[in-house]
Amino acid sequence: MASLQIPDSISQYFSFEKTSVKGIIVPVEFIYELFSVEKQYNLKETFISSLSSRERRLHHVTKSDIMTALSLFVTCNASGVISEVTPHRLYKERVAHLFPLSFQEFYTSLEKFQHLSLIRVEKNEYTKRISIAINHFINKEKSPEGKKPILHRYVVVHPIVFNQKFIKMPVGSWKLYLLQLCRSYKSYRSYNFADVNVFTEKPVYHFSLKSLLLKQQNSDVKNVIKELVDTELADGQSLFIRPLSAPLFERRGKRYEKANLMINPAYILYKTPKEEYRFPLQPEETYPRQASFIETEFASEGVGELTSETLKGQYKGSLFKNLVYILKDQSRNAIRHAVKEIAELWKETKQLPYNMEQFVEKSIRHKREIDYKRILREERIYDYLIYGYKRGAVQEDRIFTFISTLSHLSLKEFRHVSRIAYKKLTAIYATSQSDLQYRTNPDLDCIPGIELVRQRAGQLKVSTNAYEALEFEFIGKVLPFTKEDELHKLPSIMMKKLNTLEREKNVFIKTPFGFKLEKFLLDEYNNNRHQFATSSMIHA
Repeated sequence: MASLQIPDSISQYFSFEKTSVKGIIVPVEFIYELFSVEKQYNLKETFISSLSSRERRLHHVTKSDIMTALSLFVTCNASGVISEVTPHRLYKERVAHLFPLSFQEFYTSLEKFQHLSLIRVEKNEYTKRISIAINHFINKEKSPEGKKPILHRYVVVHPIVFNQKFIKMPVGSWKLYLLQLCRSYKSYRSYNFADVNVFTEKPVYHFSLKSLLLKQQNSDVKNVIKELVDTELADGQSLFIRPLSAPLFERRGKRYEKANLMINPAYILYKTPKEEYRFPLQPEETYPRQASFIETEFASEGVGELTSETLKGQYKGSLFKNLVYILKDQSRNAIRHAVKEIAELWKETKQLPYNMEQFVEKSIRHKREIDYKRILREERIYDYLIYGYKRGAVQEDRIFTFISTLSHLSLKEFRHVSRIAYKKLTAIYATSQSDLQYRTNPDLDCIPGIELVRQRAGQLKVSTNAYEALEFEFIGKVLPFTKEDELHKLPSIMMKKLNTLEREKNVFIKTPFGFKLEKFLLDEYNNNRHQFATSSMIHA
């Protein structure tokens, strides 16, 4: 299979048609496993598709199932994998070109295959795409790890399956064709009409025709076979022919006992690997500008090799791809911040974070929180956000929800709308009473004497916003660079700073129960959209 080539993804997108498919490579083991599920047919187990509330038979093979399976074999790579694709793209660019299936029929078959362990589906939590690995495709016993995978024995399905007359045939015709192809494509094979022993104990290729086709009467089985033999599909030829050396049907007395089935040699393809047999869907290259910017930033940090050798060079480039998806909606400043933190860690340890995606998300969230809090304090509306929420986890959750809701706004837009909202907020919710408590940060509790600083701030009636900004300044710019044995010097520095801070203006903020500052700001943003030069659509 090494000679199979992957066509260019761009040319595929515009030119793929079923006429390009010269055959479909199908592993025999998969077909046997698929048809074997009907051993449990009488259990009448069902499942419910996520696209509808209708119950579906689990251990029942439909024509949609077979068409879906063949579509997967056309689309997968030489290892039986379809990587980084959405179900809609897979349907639109492959399945819909091959067979007259609705998206719901296709998706229901995919879900059934997953329930039956015929495929494995993994979803990338960042790209929201799925990867499908077809089971019973690779012979794991003969495929050592790290070596070229060896397929199970396979056959090549003729493109006659795309013929409209064949497509209209019942599912039994499809099952007989595939089973006969898997058993023998050079000569005829004999099939019993009825089972002598319990059929559930047999391999599928020893099923009787009544068991395979789920028919009660011999006449129903005979009709399926005669349609395959008598219907001319292309060039005046039928898919099955009568064997020259045996009768089509054998009787015992008045009852049909056996059928001798043979595929027309005109519709036999042999196992010569050709590039026309597979048409893999290549993962779409999305967000190229963001990807280029991220790569440039790593280079500017002096760690360009991190991108080429590690992020792109390992795990088929999934680390870099996930990083692009995490950062694609972020501002350039946020991207620079995340890249800088990764680069600094790499320079120090020559290692990436254990969970790089989580590391980046936390970094961005921390950077965004600092920026948004700073603007809220500077525009004097921070108290409207946290009023009524206890310090600690409850308040942090409130801040996180607020920032997540407004994250689509640029910092420039956020400052502008905060400034506009301040006058209305003050007019509606501010009073002349003073009952504000100083908000402190537990990260500074380790400093000896910090409580004296906080008491002094109260005595001087320093603005709560100004004092909180002072603590944040020390957390970000002073504390990280102060040795442990020098922490006792920080309170005296902070005391001097207190004298320069703005004093409290004796204003008390009281918002009603259920008030959400983010909704207030979004309303102001939408009402003043014309003032924003770089406005973008925001959905509350």
